[in-house]
Amino acid sequence: MIQDSTASGLKHLRRLSAVKSERAIEMLTPAANPGSHCPMHTTLSLAGRMAGVSTLVIGMPECGTYSKMVIPEPFGKAGELHWVYLLDGNEVVFGCSKGLGEAIKEMDAAGARAILLIVTCIPNLIAEDVELLVQEMEPQLSTAMLAVVQAAHFTCSSYPTGYWRTLAAMGSLMEEGPETGTARTMNIMSFGAQRTAAGPELGELLEGQGWRIRHLGPGSALEDYLEAPEASLNIVASPHFAELAAVMEKRFGIPSVQLHSAYSCTEIEQAYERIAELLDIPQQKATYPARQEVLALEREIEARMKGVTFAITEGCVDPLPLAAYFTRLGLEPVLIHMEGFGHGDKAWGRTIVKSGFDPLVCHMASPETDGAVIAELSPGLCVGRPLIPRAQGTVYLEGQATSAATCGFGRSIRLLESLSKAMAMQQE
Repeated sequence: MIQDSTASGLKHLRRLSAVKSERAIEMLTPAANPGSHCPMHTTLSLAGRMAGVSTLVIGMPECGTYSKMVIPEPFGKAGELHWVYLLDGNEVVFGCSKGLGEAIKEMDAAGARAILLIVTCIPNLIAEDVELLVQEMEPQLSTAMLAVVQAAHFTCSSYPTGYWRTLAAMGSLMEEGPETGTARTMNIMSFGAQRTAAGPELGELLEGQGWRIRHLGPGSALEDYLEAPEASLNIVASPHFAELAAVMEKRFGIPSVQLHSAYSCTEIEQAYERIAELLDIPQQKATYPARQEVLALEREIEARMKGVTFAITEGCVDPLPLAAYFTRLGLEPVLIHMEGFGHGDKAWGRTIVKSGFDPLVCHMASPETDGAVIAELSPGLCVGRPLIPRAQGTVYLEGQATSAATCGFGRSIRLLESLSKAMAMQQE
């Protein structure tokens, strides 16, 4: 079923089947000021929490000023350096590799262990080849390791790209060793709390099996990332880590399980079964008592909401796996807000289109004007907070940002219970 985009504010949007990259995602409304954070902001906010990781922002004075709003001090608590290289007029025309190379040498001499070179808009526009400079510079450095993060704002819709690219860059700092991919260790990659990131079912599965868990998150130090390749498995519990897991699989052959995108009872079971298979754990060990509760809730939602249209406007959820899940429960997607187009989104898009739906895709950055378009569209369900004017007859499913940091049966139970309660309140 392909829906018509009859609402006046939707005619410029592309459908999911036509979106193959982030550049194809259009703003829902043109009034996007102040818009979304620059990916440089996200890169710095993440790198600033990584003990042992230094940063060098490469850009214009505006970038330097903005960067100090994220990391005000040039020296970190564990000896990190957070510096800025500002291009002058001559370098904007003829390139900055010579001066940038000297800056890198200065950071190396000052004791930087790992430097993320954050390339902003102007160096990107003048095609400054920072990756080539890294290859030339590394043999000349005493201790510093170098990685490049492309953070030009014009290349992406929003800030999550900064997370993905920063974490993928951390993967380029990793090196192969004698224990690479063989230690009785697994990495859980998540922005959530360690104890809840992968769900209690993982603890049940691993109980008494002698596996050590390393949690990679926003606060992990450089050493945690450098030691990560020893693990036998990566469990991806946050979409921001999907790119890093792909890098580690390509470079070191370490398999990964994408737990963050598993919503349905079947998908969650398959994910845990895959983990058990990769870790050589007997399948019959896990019983998953929450399984029946998820199945019952899925049957309830399918019976009550089959044919109900929905839009996803919440920016803190991974929208395509969630849309695919709702579609399997009988709901019909009409509009999906996407903060970016990340690892795995092409496959999820194909899954939704193959099910007979081809929703519109947009990026929402201006609540003052976006609200009127959503109200005109008037979906039966909106995953996100109400905007002004509020769409009449639309059920709003709020508070999903907090569940984005968890996985497993518990997340699906909370999601479906919230949906059931919201429907019940609307009908009263």
